[in-house]
Amino acid sequence: VVGLITPWNWPINQVGGTGSTAATATPATVMRPQMVVNNYTTSINPLQPGSQFKLSLTVSNAGSADARAVSLVYGGGATAGTTDPLGTPQAGGVGGAGGDMSNFAPVGSSNVVLLGDVPMGSTLNPEQEFIVNVTTNPGAYPLKLSFVYTDTKGVRMVDDQVITLLVYSLPQLEFSFYQPMEGMITAGQMGSLPIQITNLSRKSVVLGNIVATSPSGEMSNNSILVGTLDPGGYYTFDPMFMPF
Repeated sequence: VVGLITPWNWPINQVGGTGSTAATATPATVMRPQMVVNNYTTSINPLQPGSQFKLSLTVSNAGSADARAVSLVYGGGATAGTTDPLGTPQAGGVGGAGGDMSNFAPVGSSNVVLLGDVPMGSTLNPEQEFIVNVTTNPGAYPLKLSFVYTDTKGVRMVDDQVITLLVYSLPQLEFSFYQPMEGMITAGQMGSLPIQITNLSRKSVVLGNIVATSPSGEMSNNSILVGTLDPGGYYTFDPMFMPF
C-alpha cells in the first residue's frame, strides 16, 4: 500500500535570518587655513593716473587651522616653492615676479610682503604704497592678491583673492582773467569780467554750463555752455558784474 502525502501536509520549519546593516562612514573634516580679504581702502580718493597712494587691507584667517609663514604677493602670479628635474616639489622661497603690475606699481618695497604666522580666526592689516601708471586709462581694474603659506602639516598652499580699484581722469582747469582788471570795475556800475577757462590736462574734456556768482554784487549774463576743450585749449567768458 502506497500512501500519498500531499505537498501542503509537509512540515516546513522557517528560521529567520539575522541581517545586519553597515553604518555609513562619516567623511573626515578637512582642517585647513583660508586667507580672506574682508575690506580694503586707499589713502586718496579718487585715484588718477600718476597718483601715489597707500593700499590698506583687512585680512583674516577664516579657515579651521593656523596658517604659517604667510606671504602676500600683490599682483598675483605667486609660486609656492620649486621642483627638481623629476618634478618633485622642493622647498623654496615665494616668487612674485609673474604678478601683473602694469597699472599699479609698488613703491618703497617689492610686491611680496611677509605677514608671518596667522592663527585661525585672527585678523591683520597689511599696507603697501603704490603709484598709478600715468598711461592707465580711466576704468575699473582688478588687482590680484596671492597668499602663500604652509598649513600645520607643512603643506604649501596658495589662496588667491581679487580686489577692484577705480581710476578716474578728472579735468585739470585753470580760471583766470585774460586781461588786467585794474580800473575796470567801479562800485555801483556794471562792468565786464574777462574770464578765461584753460584745459591743462593731456586729454580733451567736456564741460557743461559754467555759472559765475558773487556775494558782493549783482551779476547778469553769468551762465554759458562751454562744451569740448582740447588739451591746452581755452574758452573766454564775459559775465557782467556790478559790485555793491
